[in-house]
Amino acid sequence: MSVVGSLPYIIAVSSASSFKSVNDIEVLAKAKPGKMSYSGGMIGGVSHFMGVMLNSAKGTDLTLIPYKSTNDALADVIDGRVDVWFSTLASVLPQVKAGKVRALGVAGGRRVIAMPDVPTMQEAGVPTLDVSVNFFILTSIATPKNLVSTLNQEIIRAFQTKDVKERLIAAGVEPGSSTPEELGELLKREVIRWGKVIKESGYKIE
Repeated sequence: MSVVGSLPYIIAVSSASSFKSVNDIEVLAKAKPGKMSYSGGMIGGVSHFMGVMLNSAKGTDLTLIPYKSTNDALADVIDGRVDVWFSTLASVLPQVKAGKVRALGVAGGRRVIAMPDVPTMQEAGVPTLDVSVNFFILTSIATPKNLVSTLNQEIIRAFQTKDVKERLIAAGVEPGSSTPEELGELLKREVIRWGKVIKESGYKIE
């Protein structure tokens, strides 16, 4: 019925790292092909394919170090055993505030409210790396269109209230809204897009 928010992914590094921008990562990765690593989760997860997308866009060769948990990946990023961390804003933001990691880019369509000084990946020269977790509300396909329209308006009204927006932002979620038709098109695009990314990566479920 409507999108209600999005949780963008962030590219981050240890606060002790010499990297100050996405370009810095690209320069060193090309100077030392196959020597730099990234993580954020397990094989087949979003972070895995974000690294694939970055390598494809920039001609780099960052190597995935898979972890079963975000916390394990984070620990090795902070300690410098892994060079680059891909994770959601909700996971990255507390670590930025604690001074443990440095955010270099937002993999979303716009800068985020919680970290306004961090550029988008489009601004960093990687427009194809636009990755967010989208939150939305669905209903049965049998629901009458007039009822869907009414519910859409009520959902938007509820999620645009000051209290709800502040709660979403505090959780790292960027508030949003859409028409039912726009949500439908978004879901179609995402299925096609990720299918292409997975196919080009050569990844297969074992």
